[in-house]
Amino acid sequence: RYRAFYGGRGSGKSYSVALMAALWGTTEKLRFLCAREYQNSIKESMHAELKNAIASNEWLAEQYDVGVDYLRHKTNGTEFIFKGLRANIASVKSMAQIDVCIVEEAETVPPESWRDLLPTIRADKSEVWIVWNPKRRENWVNQRFLLQEPPPRTMLAQVNYLDNPWFPAMLEEQRLESERIEEAAHYRHVWLGEFYEKSAAQVFADRYEVLEFDPTED
Repeated sequence: RYRAFYGGRGSGKSYSVALMAALWGTTEKLRFLCAREYQNSIKESMHAELKNAIASNEWLAEQYDVGVDYLRHKTNGTEFIFKGLRANIASVKSMAQIDVCIVEEAETVPPESWRDLLPTIRADKSEVWIVWNPKRRENWVNQRFLLQEPPPRTMLAQVNYLDNPWFPAMLEEQRLESERIEEAAHYRHVWLGEFYEKSAAQVFADRYEVLEFDPTED
């Protein structure tokens, strides 16, 4: 029912999900809903990631008709729909026969959007694929999948840059610089997919001075 992928930057999560979706779409007629909380234009959707994944494989490129704001299989009827939940939840709730819902940047999706979205994905054998980089423990997706027993029939995977055999040299340069100059909590969140949390030692590091005093003085 759920395929949940979480981790840091450079892991290839979104690309891998896009490639998997494109491959699935060649096997039978499927209707994909690609959702995120905010989507003001098609450029902010998963369209570009899917387009790149399809273009990376000559056989896949022959299978799909990729337009400026649409993506569909040339012969079997598979289609991809792109929606921002915040502005389109009413139309999403009325959708029928969604086989796979892909939720990107899932940590930004609030509980009320999840409550409206999940019952919509009710087709036989339908699935929800979730992609995010954890930051705050209190967010719904972290509470539901990481901090308690996840829902039944969940496949949960943490993936980071070390799991990406094609991690590019440019990102490695950026990662090393980030490790050198950024606070440890921020680095671990961005690159290792950990919650963005600071200990008391980190908060006060280099921000206090220890002075001697005479306990006998008033």
